[in-house]
Amino acid sequence: MKTHSENCLRSTASRGRRRSGWRDQAAFTITELMIASGLFSLVVIGTTMSHLVGLRMCTITKAKLQTTQNARAALNRTRDEIRSAAVLTVGNVYGATFTNVTANGQRQGNGLKLCPTLNTNNYVVYYVDTSEQTLKRKTSAGTTETIASFITNTIPFAAEDYAGNVLTTTKTTVSSG
Repeated sequence: MKTHSENCLRSTASRGRRRSGWRDQAAFTITELMIASGLFSLVVIGTTMSHLVGLRMCTITKAKLQTTQNARAALNRTRDEIRSAAVLTVGNVYGATFTNVTANGQRQGNGLKLCPTLNTNNYVVYYVDTSEQTLKRKTSAGTTETIASFITNTIPFAAEDYAGNVLTTTKTTVSSG
C-alpha cells in the first residue's frame, strides 16, 4: 500500500503533467495575431479598392458606349436620308440661309440640302455651325437639332466622282467627309 506522501507526490505530478500538456498546445502570441490581422486588413482593403475601381471603369465605359451608339444612330439616319434623297444640293449655310455653290465652282461646302421628293419646298439641310462646332439638321418645317458636337471640318460635304475628285458639275453623287 502506498503511503500518504507517495499519493501526494503522485497527484502533484499528475497536475503538473496536465498543466504542461495545456502549455504545450499550439497557440498564437499577441504579436502573431496583430500581424495576421494587419495582413488580412490589407487584403480586404485591396480587394475593396479594386472592386471600386472596377465599378468606376464600368460607369465610364457605359457612358462612352452610349455616346458611341448615339453618334452611330445619328450618322446612320444622315446616311439613309442622303441615300434616299431625290435631289441633293451642296452649298453653304450662313445664318439660316442655304446658298448653292456657283454653277462652275467646286461642289463642296458646309451645307447639304436634301429633298426626299422632286418638290424642293420639302427639304432637310445638314450644315456645320462653325461658331458652335456642331453638325446641325434643319427641316423645311423650321425644326433644328444638333446631330454631332466638336466638328472641326469647315467643309464637310463635297460632291465627288468615283475617284474622289470634287465635281464641278451638278451631278448628285455626294460624300460626307
